[in-house]
Amino acid sequence: MAEPVEKLKTIREGSAEILVAEHVFYNPVQEFNRDLSICVLATFSRVWQRERAEARRKKAKDGPAEVVELVAGQRCEQGLRILEALSATGLRSVRYANEIPGVKEIVANDLSKSAVESIENSVRHNKLEHLITPSFNDAMTLMYTSTHPDKRFTAIDLDPYGHPTRFLDG
Repeated sequence: MAEPVEKLKTIREGSAEILVAEHVFYNPVQEFNRDLSICVLATFSRVWQRERAEARRKKAKDGPAEVVELVAGQRCEQGLRILEALSATGLRSVRYANEIPGVKEIVANDLSKSAVESIENSVRHNKLEHLITPSFNDAMTLMYTSTHPDKRFTAIDLDPYGHPTRFLDG
């Protein structure tokens, strides 16, 4: 069961406000890293949508390209599926949802039950249930079971404590 809201502290970063237990680790030094990830994914989203529109146009024999409006914070059915495989607090996922245009879904995953409860609290607090799906799973298992085209992730964010090579096969 999630902790009562009054026992939680608030952390604000970028457009996000997350609720976490007092003991939860938050590294403010990594804010620049999260800012950079957002810039890269936002640019990737726009380029990816442009390329998909061009491919649809060519398939339709040079008919008009379908324009997809990309708005951060709104669900885009033809948008990116992003996995934050080791989410911890969910801060990065909340920022992604609020700051990256053209997102279909963000899966904020962690193997810690208390971390997933924290993610659930922050998703509700930011009213992002339409974009963020909290997940309690092993990161490798989740990646291995998401290979079907309907479940495949467009982008995977790995921010492990330690070396990431053990996750690269997934």
